[in-house]
Amino acid sequence: MRSLFALVEEYMGHNSRCAEATRPGCRCTGCGGAQHGWQGTFTIAAEPTGRRAREFADDREKDWQNKPKSLTVAQAAVGCALADIVGWLHREKALLEGAQEVTRPFDRRKDDPERGRLLREIENRLGPDRTKMFQGWAVDVHFWCELLAQAAHALESLRRVYRHGLQAVDVLLARARETAERLVLQVVDEHLGQPPGLGRQEVQTVIRLATGSLFETLPLAVRGALGADAIFEFIWPVRVLAVVMCKDPSKHEAVCQYCLDPICVFTRAKVRTEVRDRLLENLKREWLPLTAELSQQ
Repeated sequence: MRSLFALVEEYMGHNSRCAEATRPGCRCTGCGGAQHGWQGTFTIAAEPTGRRAREFADDREKDWQNKPKSLTVAQAAVGCALADIVGWLHREKALLEGAQEVTRPFDRRKDDPERGRLLREIENRLGPDRTKMFQGWAVDVHFWCELLAQAAHALESLRRVYRHGLQAVDVLLARARETAERLVLQVVDEHLGQPPGLGRQEVQTVIRLATGSLFETLPLAVRGALGADAIFEFIWPVRVLAVVMCKDPSKHEAVCQYCLDPICVFTRAKVRTEVRDRLLENLKREWLPLTAELSQQ
């Protein structure tokens, strides 16, 4: 007999094509984009020999060289960057495990009460029909990857003003959570608009639940002792998840600026120079300020 979670997933419309997507585009009102792409991407990165990661990179390079009609040039360029990110995940198992931990609020593949709890809480608050309306809006406006990008932005902003030893980890996390919640609500108010059939208070409730669940999960993404400095290691799993979850980073400013751009200039990620050049030539340069600066050196 299928589990209750499987039945809910069937009603809500999420499917393996969304979960395992490796190219742009998603219309899945079941997950609203929260489960888009990362399951397949992480499976490719986790393959022990690296064969699947290499095949993924070869396919993305073919997309760049052949320019299929189904992709824009910008999308093909992002695909090449994604291939380098998959290679990074394959090389650094701790990063892959950390990114997988960050998916806990969104992961409904197992009958585990701690996985996918956020999506179940939203359903309990809104009901199945209104949740489906919300998720239909969410996938259209990139809500879930926007949430991750703003969480990364909040952590990075906090890092810039951080002074070693002055604040405890729980205080730093609380501040980052509050900042992320405020930033996401501001983006909804000023750019994304309200989902049909839901009021601002309901959207604010979802944002509060989502940021709360995400920041409760983040300590699991860093192995070993958790000191005040280690909190900023959370940024990389969040950034990686935002990029691989986003249905089209080439059209999403926050994911590019707060996640893809810093990954491109991070030495450990080993994003190739030619890939950075492709991004700069085909995406808005103002979305990639760190990459643009590096190209001038």
